[in-house]
Amino acid sequence: MGPRNIYEFKTLTGEIEVERRRKAAKFCDQLGDFSRKYEKINRFIGKRCKDLQSRAHQLADDYYAIGAEINHFSELMKLTDIPQISNMYRRLSDLIV
Repeated sequence: MGPRNIYEFKTLTGEIEVERRRKAAKFCDQLGDFSRKYEKINRFIGKRCKDLQSRAHQLADDYYAIGAEINHFSELMKLTDIPQISNMYRRLSDLIV
């Protein structure tokens, strides 16, 4: 059966892994509650970014829906035989889409 913990490893040059483990443990012990605060900040930033992304997708969908409606309306206005109005709505549609 193999070693269960890193400190059980033996190498040709000595217990290098043991020393690295000790240094890593000492470093982590000195961090205190930094990692918990860091994780809390990261979760908050992640949540806000997901919210912003969701809003951006929703606004983009609304934006293209408005363009499609104006385009549809310009097609309907062609039947009125007023070219200025149908051209105006077509240009609005081109600007949006």
